[in-house]
This record gives sequence, structure tokens and C-alpha cells, in this order.
Amino acid sequence: MPESSTQPPAGGDWPAQAGVILICVAPFALLPGMFDRWVFPKLLLVVVGAGFALFARPAGKLPRWVSWWLLAVGAVLAAGAMLGAAPLPQLFGRWPRYEGAVALPVYVLAAWSGARLLGGDAPPRRVRTMWMTTSLAALVAAVIAVTETFGVHLLATTQARPGSVFGNASDQGVVGAVVVAMLLPMCQHRLASVQTPGVGRSREAGIGWAGLCSGIVLVATSASRAAMLALLVVLATHLVLLWRRRRSEGRRRAWLLPVGLAAIGAILVGVLPMARSRLTGASALSQETVTNRWTMWRATAELLRGHLGAGVGPSGFSDAVNAVLPENWFATVGEGAVLESPHNIVAQVASAGGVAGLVAVLVFAAWLVRETWVRRHSGEPAGSLARADLREGAVLAVLGWAVALLTHFTSPGNIILPAVLMGALLAGPTAVPSAGEASARGVRERGVTWWVAAVVVCAWAVGLAGGVAGDFALNSGTDAVQAGRADAADSAFSSAQRLRPWDADVPLIAAESFAGALDGSRQANPEMVAAAQRWSELAMVRLPGSTRALKAGAVADQYAGDVAGAIGLLDRAASLSPTDPQVFQRLGALQAVTGDVPAGLKSLERAAHLDPGDEGIQQTLTYVRGLPR
Repeated sequence: MPESSTQPPAGGDWPAQAGVILICVAPFALLPGMFDRWVFPKLLLVVVGAGFALFARPAGKLPRWVSWWLLAVGAVLAAGAMLGAAPLPQLFGRWPRYEGAVALPVYVLAAWSGARLLGGDAPPRRVRTMWMTTSLAALVAAVIAVTETFGVHLLATTQARPGSVFGNASDQGVVGAVVVAMLLPMCQHRLASVQTPGVGRSREAGIGWAGLCSGIVLVATSASRAAMLALLVVLATHLVLLWRRRRSEGRRRAWLLPVGLAAIGAILVGVLPMARSRLTGASALSQETVTNRWTMWRATAELLRGHLGAGVGPSGFSDAVNAVLPENWFATVGEGAVLESPHNIVAQVASAGGVAGLVAVLVFAAWLVRETWVRRHSGEPAGSLARADLREGAVLAVLGWAVALLTHFTSPGNIILPAVLMGALLAGPTAVPSAGEASARGVRERGVTWWVAAVVVCAWAVGLAGGVAGDFALNSGTDAVQAGRADAADSAFSSAQRLRPWDADVPLIAAESFAGALDGSRQANPEMVAAAQRWSELAMVRLPGSTRALKAGAVADQYAGDVAGAIGLLDRAASLSPTDPQVFQRLGALQAVTGDVPAGLKSLERAAHLDPGDEGIQQTLTYVRGLPR
């Protein structure tokens, strides 16, 4: 198929090229030196890329029904947040993924950018830019993943499965499967010796092949079974599509690529010890992970029984689920572990939006399948071979991503690329002048809506830049706490709060940092105690249902000499999280200190029952048993 004759000249399409590059790099972006370097840089790049997309000649737009659907879902989630335990924090989103008003609109913006930049009228050079950019970014991520596999950590981490530039091994694997899916049709044409118009035979094709192989490496080194399953589904679906299409060109060799990639992936998984042991279930950790998934899903089902209507609101899961966790949960996963998601996209949607949110998402999924099917069989022209490959790659990528998220959670790392591809897949035609007319008219064609959008995007980018700066301040604060510099830490946390006044987790992180330092010190620092009390009080006000805030407040009160206040906070924490052994251990010790030894024994016996293998609990229990009653 020839390239569209209406495409703008190369020099005039630079805003679109810049937008495509930024949005495709966004899932791989990070900034060292931040408290959580994996989230805000990715979100910021999407918004900046969307800003460039505003200046580009639109190649498509999201259908009107998608806009109405997004408004309906936004209303459902906002209502759920307002009915949650912490309305405003849940509305904005909670640490670490901030999947409320901070992150969710960015995902929508990624889909909008995909439609505008890569819709049906997109010049093939934009599609090739997406392929090349993603391939190069995946290659860098794969190199980092390989070095981590062999114990060389280019990025400082304490995780056994580090996750390259994503901070999470499963995220790494999911993105790898998505990269393979989006590049697979284009590389299939190369293997079949079909010339994609305008794609160089050497450099660009070589980069595409490197990206495809990098995706396989990302999946294998992640040792993620969800990603392996997603990759298998992608390759099998592609093979079925090839068989049904029965192309005459290269027909005998068509099966070589998906089968060859599956073989390469199988060899890598067999060679890498961690991937092999997790896939076969030979390691205790892999078996434990499966068991934990079932535990999470049962706890989520129990939680939803009481919140069927609106769920617990966006970002409300981490606090609400503590009330229904089984007694062996903390003994299995480790004390202090925070469960932030049910690790299943269906359960995650249901917990955030209840039945209404779940129905809305299922309707969207059904409509997406229908639109894809109708467009595939309607004879609608693809515009170019590159566009046809983009469409097929988008279908495969979204399918693989959805399969992987049946046992994983959403995050900026794994959702941005599928959102962009989904936007490109759903994009409808846009009534725009030809390239020459658009160039002649210039900015006079930009109406009020465009200028409002430009102002919003600029303000949005500034706000997310403040989020990035706030994360640097948070990291400085935690470092200062560890160094014992209470004043410097307090100042850094205050700066973070000024930069992110909407973020209720800033005081929570500050409170937990000071509380941890107090518990680890031999002698309480009065400045540290005062700071711990101040930040924990703010955290408890803003997050009244947070067990973590109450535990930090109890530590602060304990070291301030207010034992009765600490016991009161721990009593509240025990009602919110009745299976947390840390709560009952501290509660029992403080009750014994005040002379109520029977109550202390009861609390400590409860802690020992919840985590019988904890030596600290056993030692405290033995000591209290020796006290006079």
C-alpha cells in the first residue's frame, strides 16, 4: 500500500514525532535519587508528550462514546472516593501509584495521544517512530535486566527480582510481552520478505528486531509467570491470525517467527534458574506466591460483600482490606507488609468502583472487542501497511496486557503503552484540513477549546513536576532521619508537603520514618519524638482508617511518655486490623508496663497466635509471663 499523499512534510511533523517519542519512552523513564523513582517521571513524560501532540496535525480522535464512558466512570470513582474512609486522599490517589485524580487522567491522556498521533490518518513515519523508540527503550531495559540477573545492579535496589527500569519484576515482564506484541506484525513482514513502505532494510529493521528480542529477554528475566502466559497467548493468537489470513507471500515461513520466539523464550526460561524454578514451582517462593494470590482474592471477595454498591473507592483497598485478612497473612508475607491491590484487574476494578464500576469496565471491554472485530471485517482501508501492522500489534498488545493483569496490578509502567495502543486502535476519523491547508492557516485554526487544553496540559505538567520535586524532598527526609538529623528531616518533609499538598501519604511516610528511627534507637531524641508526634497526628487526621498511621502515632506517644495515649491508638488499630501481630505485640507490652498484666498477656498471646515463628513476640511474651500479677 502506498503512503498517504496528504501526509505533512517531514519538517512540519516534528511536534507529532516528539510527542510519539516522549510517550513511548515514558513507561521506561525513571529518576534516581527520588523516594519512589518509578511513578512521577513516567506520568510527567506522558503529559509533556500530550502537549506536543496538541501542536501536531491530528490523525484521529477518540469516538464520542468513549468520552461519555470516561465521564461515567469518572463519576462512579469520584462517588466511591467521597464515600470512602478518606475522601480527598482517595480522590487524588494514594502512594505509591496514586491511581486517582493524579494518575488515572494521565492514562486517559495516553489513550487520547495515541488516537491523535497514531489514528487512521497517521503518516507511516509516525508509526515507525513509535516502533523504533519503543525498541530502543526496550533494548536499554533488557540490558539492565540482564545485568541484574547476574547480580550487577546498575540501579540501586534491595529486591530479589529488581525489575529493571520499572521497579517491579512483573511490570518488567508485562511490558516485555506488550513490546513483543506491538512489534510482532512488523517483524513478521520482514521475515516474509514483504517490504513495508518507507522502512529501511537495514538500520530501522535491525532496531525493530532488537526490540522484539529485548521484549523476550524482559519476559524471561522477570521470572513472571503472568508475563510468560501473556507472551504465550500473544504468540499463539498471532499464529492463529496468520493461519486464518493465509497470505500468499511467505506463507510457508509465516509460522517461523512466533514459533521461533516461543522457542527462544523457552530456552531462556530453562537457562535462567529463577525463571525456571518459578515456572515449575520448584521454589518455595513460587508456591507461596500462588497461595497468596488465592488468599488475596478470597479477602477481596469478603471485603466486597459489604461494599457491593460503590466498592471502597479508588486507593481505598490498602486500608480497608486489613479488616478481612486471614490470621496467617502477616506470618506468611512478613510483618508490616502492605497489600495495596488484589492483584487481579477485575477485583481491582470492583474494589474501586463496586458493581457499577465493574459493569462499566466490562461493557467497555465488550465494546472494544466488538469495534475491533467490526473494523477488521468491514473492509475499512488501513491506509498503509504500517498502519495495518500497528492495528494488529495493538490488538495483540492489549490482549496480552489483559491476560497478565489477571494476576497483577496496574501501574504507570505497564499501562501507558497499552493505553496508547488502545487509543490508536479505537481512533475514529477527524475532520481536519489537508496538510498544506493546515500549514497555511496556522494558529488561526486553533479555537478556544485548543487554548484551554493547552493551558490545562501546561498546568498539569507543572503539577507533576512538583510531584517529582516532592519525591526528591521525601527521599532527603528519609535519609536525614536515618542519619539522626531530625531538624533537616522535618524541613525536607515540610518541603515535600508544600510541593504536594494533596498527598496524604507525605505525613504518613514522615511519621513512619520518625517512628522507625525511634524504635531503632537506644535513647529517644526529643526532637525526633516531637516530629514523630506532629507528623503522625497529621497522618491520622487525613487518613483516619490507616492502621499504619495509628501504629506510627502509638510509637510517638510511647516515646513521649504518653503510654495511655499509645494504648488507645493501638486499640483502634486492632479494630481496623485484627490480624496484625505487630499491633498486638506493642499493645500487650504497653498494657503490661501499665500494670495490666492479664490484658497484656492476652494481647501477646494473640500476637503469638498470629505469628508463632516471631522470636521477638515470644521473648516479649516470656518476659510478661514472669511479671507479678
